[in-house]
Amino acid sequence: MNGRRRLTAFVVLLLAISFYFGLNWYKSGLIASHPTSAHVNFTKLVSKLLLPNPRVGIQVGHLNANNHPDELAVLRNNTGGSIDGIDEVSLNLAIAQHLQRLLEAQGIVVDLLPAKIPRRYSADLVLSIHIDANVNRHRRGYKSAHFMPARNPAEPELKKLVDRTYLLASGFPDDEANLTSGMLEYYAFNYKRFRHSVHRDTPSLIVELGYLSNPKDLSYLEDSQAPAHALAKSIVEFLQLRGRLTPP
Repeated sequence: MNGRRRLTAFVVLLLAISFYFGLNWYKSGLIASHPTSAHVNFTKLVSKLLLPNPRVGIQVGHLNANNHPDELAVLRNNTGGSIDGIDEVSLNLAIAQHLQRLLEAQGIVVDLLPAKIPRRYSADLVLSIHIDANVNRHRRGYKSAHFMPARNPAEPELKKLVDRTYLLASGFPDDEANLTSGMLEYYAFNYKRFRHSVHRDTPSLIVELGYLSNPKDLSYLEDSQAPAHALAKSIVEFLQLRGRLTPP
């Protein structure tokens, strides 16, 4: 049973139990005076007991690329960008680890994933973290992409939330004009072609958080807390909107 079916089963069970106990409580007069608040609190309690914690996959772009499976052997030498002794993977990892701590503090289970994705990996969402580089050191900005066409209805929603939050927090220009086919057909999301890819029902997004080659972008990215906080905020909001995380 895949993740979506398990979630559906949990929700159906939750609704059935909530209705049963809520009706009995109402009949017994326990919630007759304040049925709404009591029922909401009870539903939250049952939700915490029955539903598994939300799970998020954070892929560290290019990490351990040499371990790609045979079907992706062509990517084993794709180790990311490097400018003036600063390499992309190190920054990707620092941001991902900080993001992991922020999400785990919210009760979210986080899998830090290398370049090699487990077969048909499934979660509430996957975010693949990358940083761009270019010979033109004036080029800067942020961009993101889900697989095209979108693999599920939630991916455009995820992109919208992450884009809005990150662009506002960073003050970066939108670099959408420089999207590449490598992003729009990202291997980790290409479930029709590769077995080592994210399950099609898992909303997934690849982000290029800025440019190593641009001093302004790099200054922001070297402080891993800033980009991590922006990403965490958008992920939490996405999970709350989908009913997978209860607002405080």
